[in-house]
Amino acid sequence: MPHSDFAHCTLVGANSRQESIPVKGKKGRTVELLTWTGQAIFRNGEIWTSSAVEVDEFNRGSGTVRGHQIFVHADGSTITGTYEGKGKAEAGSNRYTARGTWRYAGGTGRASGIKGGGTFKAHGAGDKFVSYVTGTATKA
Repeated sequence: MPHSDFAHCTLVGANSRQESIPVKGKKGRTVELLTWTGQAIFRNGEIWTSSAVEVDEFNRGSGTVRGHQIFVHADGSTITGTYEGKGKAEAGSNRYTARGTWRYAGGTGRASGIKGGGTFKAHGAGDKFVSYVTGTATKA
């Protein structure tokens, strides 16, 4: 797969653990700690497993999202990266949206030397989500 194909995918996943911690003395503020797993379906049809650890800081349902992510292919190739952006929980429901930027930190196997970045838009309900990822990726 050309490295440019690694910059375009649909990511479908679910939170495997989520904790919401109120910030003492700050009404309406929370820190959200979560892990999630899913499948990344790249532009050429390849499917890689993905996992992440994320920390969100919210004030009355909106705020920042930040995470560290790894993609793993069945052949053992990996890609690591980070993402950050803004998130918003819909009042009175379990729906949420997020959008922001991502950056690859590196890779192994077929993704060795990968560099790149771009944007994402995500939405979900409960513990399920879909994220649409686009950008550029090259081999360093």
